[in-house]
Amino acid sequence: MRFNLFRYEVVKRGLQDHVIEFTLNQKPYFMTMRKLTEIVEQESKEEKDFINQTISHIKLFNLDILEFAGFLAKSHVMKLTNTRRRNYESINNH
Repeated sequence: MRFNLFRYEVVKRGLQDHVIEFTLNQKPYFMTMRKLTEIVEQESKEEKDFINQTISHIKLFNLDILEFAGFLAKSHVMKLTNTRRRNYESINNH
């Protein structure tokens, strides 16, 4: 198992139960950092490497990890929405 810098930073900063709130297509969404950490751990190796590299830059420049967490959460919901739409379209086209 690869080292997960995102999880490490979330735990180190005590953010496991912090709730990320965001809007997508005018619909509100909520996700805990704990859930987002689980999602990150299931990503591909390339995605995990990108996330670890971004967290390194966030630490280097002393930026807010929660802004990046919001981006990750929103990206995950967008992926799920697109996957569901593609699955629905493929079922209806057959």
